[in-house]
Amino acid sequence: MGYERSRFEGDVDEEFICTICLGVLQDPLQVAQCQHIFCAACLHEWLLRVSACPIDRKAVTRDQLTAAPRLCTNMLSRLQIACDYAPHGCPAFVKLEKLPEHVRECEHNPNPVQCAKGCGILVPKNNLEDHNCVLELRGIVEQQGSSIAKMQSEMQNLKASTQTEIGNLTSEIQTLKDCMRSIVESNPQMKQVQSIMEDADFTRWHRRLQTARVTRWGSMTSSPDAAMCADIWNALTDSGCPLRLANELIERSTDKNWPNGLSTLPMRQLNRGECAKYVTKRIPGKQAVVILSRDNGHMPRDLIMEPGLVMMFSNSVE
Repeated sequence: MGYERSRFEGDVDEEFICTICLGVLQDPLQVAQCQHIFCAACLHEWLLRVSACPIDRKAVTRDQLTAAPRLCTNMLSRLQIACDYAPHGCPAFVKLEKLPEHVRECEHNPNPVQCAKGCGILVPKNNLEDHNCVLELRGIVEQQGSSIAKMQSEMQNLKASTQTEIGNLTSEIQTLKDCMRSIVESNPQMKQVQSIMEDADFTRWHRRLQTARVTRWGSMTSSPDAAMCADIWNALTDSGCPLRLANELIERSTDKNWPNGLSTLPMRQLNRGECAKYVTKRIPGKQAVVILSRDNGHMPRDLIMEPGLVMMFSNSVE
């Protein structure tokens, strides 16, 4: 597309007007046979629709297009044109051949450029002189701080709301389980139903657990205290572990309740190589794993027990 005629200083000769877009020629091309000249972009777009010269309608192909005569391009290059950023306050008229260079350096450029003083912030070029890196960065930090504070508040509100909802649901589930237990106790035939439900709960929980890798078996805690056990019990139940199973696993979290092959330090040292063969599942958010019998049928009987056991570590679980 050609340049708008209104951007030029004085009148522009009709010889330099593209008859397709009616603007001043931009990157002119000539049709070899008839020597008519048009903007390159205009002519290419025209020939996509019509294979003929726009003026005399003679057949034309792209192979028949040539560069405009040097006399034409020289005269065009000397025309005085207003800067692209005249609407933003630039008063300059420059030779057409100098326009790209002037536009690159024009101080009225409203498009953002990167500050070269050190802050790296994108600033409209026409505001560079008034740009203060410290003030701009302080404004950004304050804005981000405000956004972070808002997000933290929203997250706390969401967490509180979620915890309340989880608490309500947990209470309702526990009530249902208590009702089911009462029904089972009064009707022995319901024990099979209870067993099926517990198996289903166990399967759902097991599928959600991620496989873990223990990097140092020697760092296991063989005698965790009550606080550590309570923390792991909470993590198990929060992850969906059935209550009865969580209680059984926590009972098997100390070496006094582990199978014979793990019950003493010498036995654990002797079987350390075998321990690397365990299929372990990570207890969410904890440096602890659960080793379930259903995953470890390949292990020796003195290293596994029903339904499984819990092991806690010091920064050795991945």
